[in-house]
Amino acid sequence: MTLWSGYEFNKADAIPDPIIDEIPVIHLSADIEPISETKTTAGTYYMFGKEAILWSANAFAMMEMFGKGTSLTWMYPFDEFHYIIQGRARVTYTLAGTGHTQKKVLDVEVGDLIVTPVGSIVEFKVDPSGPLRRVCGVMPGVAMNALQMANWAKEQ
Repeated sequence: MTLWSGYEFNKADAIPDPIIDEIPVIHLSADIEPISETKTTAGTYYMFGKEAILWSANAFAMMEMFGKGTSLTWMYPFDEFHYIIQGRARVTYTLAGTGHTQKKVLDVEVGDLIVTPVGSIVEFKVDPSGPLRRVCGVMPGVAMNALQMANWAKEQ
């Protein structure tokens, strides 16, 4: 079974091992403190490090947090899920399946899970009342830029 073409081209060292013989577990809590804070013109982004990442060749999930009022827009190159564990946000999106011709809006809060399909353009506008903390995941995990994530993980 091939999980990523890099295995066939001897580039397996650029990504972590696949899940083969044991299911990994991490415990994520809304009480985990971030290890870094990045302020941008769009708002504030917090990272949590290895404590809040599950990363393998066939799955990648991480907790991330955005400061109150932060607005972030992303075009999703892969299917992802987002589970809200703290805060609220207004989500404005268009989908590739409609040729991005229909803008839609929904509100998310604690306990909501949404899927952003490949090609979707999604804006999360964090409520001014507080931060938004979510768990996002991509399968397969190599959908992330594997070499970039490997280097980032080594630094944490």
